[in-house]
Amino acid sequence: MNDSPQAEFRKPLFWILAGVIVSVLAIVLAVYPWPAPEVDVTYGTMGWLGRKSINGTWVLAEMVRRSGHSVSRSTHLSPMLKEQADCLIWFAADPNVPHESVVTWLEDWLKAKPGRTLIYVGRHFEATSLYWKKLLERFPDQYDPVRQKEIARRQALEEQFLQLISNVEGQCAWFSFKPLPDVVRPKSLEMHPQWRVPVNPQDLEIELRSQMIPAQDAEVLIRSEKHVLVARLPRGSSQILLVNNGSFLLNMMLVNREHRKLARRLVQAIDESGTSGPKRVCFLELRPGYQVVTGPTEEPSPYRFLTVYPLNVIVLHLFLLAVLFALARFPRLGPGYEPDLVLRTSFDAHLAAMARWLRRTRDYQFVQEVISQWERISAPRGQGGRGLRERPHKSRLLRY
Repeated sequence: MNDSPQAEFRKPLFWILAGVIVSVLAIVLAVYPWPAPEVDVTYGTMGWLGRKSINGTWVLAEMVRRSGHSVSRSTHLSPMLKEQADCLIWFAADPNVPHESVVTWLEDWLKAKPGRTLIYVGRHFEATSLYWKKLLERFPDQYDPVRQKEIARRQALEEQFLQLISNVEGQCAWFSFKPLPDVVRPKSLEMHPQWRVPVNPQDLEIELRSQMIPAQDAEVLIRSEKHVLVARLPRGSSQILLVNNGSFLLNMMLVNREHRKLARRLVQAIDESGTSGPKRVCFLELRPGYQVVTGPTEEPSPYRFLTVYPLNVIVLHLFLLAVLFALARFPRLGPGYEPDLVLRTSFDAHLAAMARWLRRTRDYQFVQEVISQWERISAPRGQGGRGLRERPHKSRLLRY
């Protein structure tokens, strides 16, 4: 019976704290402007976000996985990646050419082991503008004029963004970029004999907004007139595959059957460098302006996982649940109390209430039996026999 008062004392505190935390979370979820667009447009990622994004690479990663290769992702160039990866697929997040330190690191990686492949995909394309355009063309009757105007506005904003990133010029050891005055939509393809696939050019939806000019030792694999789509740079038994942009490799663009044929041919090229068989393929997701840090570096903090989403949110929720569990499970700290006194006081109040109720029955004998039973229960134990504190008299209780 001594546990009952503690539970009674803990319950209100537990439910009050739980209610406060739930209320705060509900307010945060309702007020905070969460980035929840109707269409996920996250670019160049193959993770959880890449699976839902029209600009993700999850579909291409699945094609690589179904070819028998293992697939992973990395957000930085690490010694472990340099040692273990057999193929790197890099969808550049920066419209500028790669930094010199990144080019040097990747060249060293290609030389470290034979039979490696680097696939570089330029940034000068996004599927978002094309998505809004198709939405208006294919479903014009499903949206009211206000909604159509909003979709047209979003399409115009995406077009401006594409024009902005496509006007960037640059040159590195592998290639150079020059902006095109108009968008080029190839309707005919010239392929290297080893890269020929049965493609219907009229069904292609490839868009070129900049001209990729590979290095002199490059071998053009797919072109449209004077515009290069895919080129190859040999590096001994390794290779670099340069792709103008992701207009036939991103998630939404791979809905097109002809694009899947070209993407499948690109995946097959992974086995054409070195020995065939399962390889470890890693998708690089480097931030814009990424540079390789040279010289001594600081040891990574063991708490760096607290800055990684969504792991940091999960850890925060687990911490709050642990606090609630501790408050509900472990004893309260503070001034003590006499459990026996609480029990007797509570029983006295209960007995008085029962006396008031039993008085209505006018069953005096039954009331006397209840009072006698209470006297036996409430009598203090030990030597001394009778009570150590004053008890209510029978007649006092019966007056209720």
